[in-house]
Amino acid sequence: MQALFNSILRSSALIFLPAGLLALSIPVEPAHARNMYDVCVGQMVAVGVERQQAGAACAEALIPKELSKCVSRVALVVSVPAQEAVKNCFQSRRPVDVANCVVDINNQVPLNRDLPRNNRVEETFAEPSPTGDATASPPREVSAPVLALESCRRSLQPGVYSQCVTALSRDITLENLTQALDTCLSAEAFPPSIFPNSGQY
Repeated sequence: MQALFNSILRSSALIFLPAGLLALSIPVEPAHARNMYDVCVGQMVAVGVERQQAGAACAEALIPKELSKCVSRVALVVSVPAQEAVKNCFQSRRPVDVANCVVDINNQVPLNRDLPRNNRVEETFAEPSPTGDATASPPREVSAPVLALESCRRSLQPGVYSQCVTALSRDITLENLTQALDTCLSAEAFPPSIFPNSGQY
């Protein structure tokens, strides 16, 4: 019995010895070398975000890797300027869903074609004028990719929203795209289940 036990012990040692040697030969990366903040900053810098801005955004993000994934996907796939990508991805609670929304819209409605820009009002609080009156910020020109990104960020359900937009903007013009983005956002604000008469036209 003892001989059988010794034989089993020797054979199992021969099986696990190569695996143990392999594990010892793999270099161990220091714990601080690639944490989630390193990944976040690295991905954002790679798409053109200044390191200082990337560091500040990653430091304040709830899940840094999700923020940087959103920024890099939107900047690379949809060609949104890095600053716009950071602003919109940072303001979302679900940045990965926002990125998927924009990419889905772009796959069906090519956003990077030479569409004219659209005038949109900057979403900021009204600033008091020197006379004491509150004035809204002036309109700014927004490209189709940025328009789609901002709308996806404002959506309550980015995955469903992208399907709505692509269905309503098959005839690809900026007017149709803008109308589809606004219509789908309005539908989220007044869902038929809460306002059953809103769908009767």
